[in-house]
Amino acid sequence: LKVMVLLEVMLLGCIIFFRICYRQIRYRR
Repeated sequence: LKVMVLLEVMLLGCIIFFRICYRQIRYRR
């Protein structure tokens, strides 16, 4: 398993998760 690929997947997952959370907070307000 390559470390670079793992880091990219984790980073992409964090970005998607952050966008979903941002939308939830925005809709609540």
